[in-house]
Amino acid sequence: MSTFDQIITSAAILGLAVSAVISYLKVNKLWARRHIKEVTESISVAAALLSLLTTVPFLLKFIVVDRDYVAAGKFILSLAVFVVFFLVGIGFWVRREQRLGIWRMLRGALATERGELTYLLHSFARPREAPAILKILQLVSMVDNELDDREKELLESVALPWGIHPDDIEAAGMDQQTDISSVQTAFREYLALKPSSGQVEKVFDLVKFMVHADRKVSEEESLILDEVGGAVRAYVVEGDADHDVFEVLLVPQSDEQLEIMKAEVVDGTLHERAGGRALVAGSYFSESFARAICLRYRRKHFFCTVERLTAEGERILLGG
Repeated sequence: MSTFDQIITSAAILGLAVSAVISYLKVNKLWARRHIKEVTESISVAAALLSLLTTVPFLLKFIVVDRDYVAAGKFILSLAVFVVFFLVGIGFWVRREQRLGIWRMLRGALATERGELTYLLHSFARPREAPAILKILQLVSMVDNELDDREKELLESVALPWGIHPDDIEAAGMDQQTDISSVQTAFREYLALKPSSGQVEKVFDLVKFMVHADRKVSEEESLILDEVGGAVRAYVVEGDADHDVFEVLLVPQSDEQLEIMKAEVVDGTLHERAGGRALVAGSYFSESFARAICLRYRRKHFFCTVERLTAEGERILLGG
């Protein structure tokens, strides 16, 4: 054997040793979590099975035909890793109430994976507004403080093809009681992303589906449909002022109350309204929604009223 061949062989043996370390690190990371159901579901059994089938012919070639035992050793390591991934993927070490054979575990894993095959393809078409859309749907589903199974299924049918699990949606305020104002705020933030009109209309359809998913429409959900529907109509006409707007006004009765009111609104500036000065607590597309918001402030003993700004620029004081 020449010096050059000796160097190449030594480098191959060294590579085999490094491959052994890499294989150990891969298996070691997975081994400690082999009994966790979520970990098993994250492994593609089909890919592991195909890797097993494609590795064996090469292994036989290097052992029987080429007698290249260093290369064969590399494939033996790969084969061992694939076997471990395969067993973990079918849930071999997951604790179950009922004992299952390997064949049943394999069929179950492949059946689950079959329903997930298009997730990656769908993710390429995932819009940049996806998190905002899912946040809206999640808030709508919880506005009645009850997540129905049908609502959950609808949420998952939208989220999972985008590669997002509903549990991972970061919705501000979800740790608190969801209300109509949080939905309206989320929809306003979504529109601020400047989505296409076609997408906005489809999102509104999803909101309507979510509201009717549990086959009952609460008063809060009805208010949401009115407000979101108005926002969609105003957005689709692209700046056309041919719609009325309803402002919720807080009228302070003292300097002390003014400071308290400022803490309740985003804009703490007093505006000239109806011959007086008031804080604008919010601007809405639905009169019923604006009145519902106004009623909340009245429960805090604030003087609150609703003013209608018509498409022609006329202001009409409506009261609470």
